[in-house]
Amino acid sequence: GEAANYPVRLSRIVVPFDTVALADSSGSQLLRTTEGIREHAYTMDSPRLDVPNTHSDEFAQDDPSPADPRHGGRANVSFLDGHGEPHTLQELGYRQHDEVDWWVAVDEGDNAMWNGIGYDREADEP
Repeated sequence: GEAANYPVRLSRIVVPFDTVALADSSGSQLLRTTEGIREHAYTMDSPRLDVPNTHSDEFAQDDPSPADPRHGGRANVSFLDGHGEPHTLQELGYRQHDEVDWWVAVDEGDNAMWNGIGYDREADEP
C-alpha cells in the first residue's frame, strides 16, 4: 500500500544509504512464555505495517517486533549500502510509549528509514 510503503521492491529503493536492512531485535514486545523468552526474536517490524496489503497479521504476533536499543539506548543498524551505525528508536521512526522498557506504539510512526525513498508522507506526527 501507498501509506506504509513497506515492504518495498528493490527497484524502488533510491536511498540505500538511509534504508534499514537489518538491526538488533529482541522479538515481540510481549513476553509470551513462562521462561520470559520473546517470540520471533529473529524478526523486526517497521514502525508501520500495511496489514491489508502485506497480510502481516497472518505471520506477526499481536505486538510489533521493533529494533532493540540494547546498546546504551541505541540499536545497531545495518543499511542497504553496507554501512552500519547506532540509532535510537525515535530516529528509526518508532513512537515510544515507555522509555524505560522501550515499548513502542503499534502501527504508528514514520517509515522513512524503511521504505527506500527516505520520506513518509503518511507518517504520524511525534
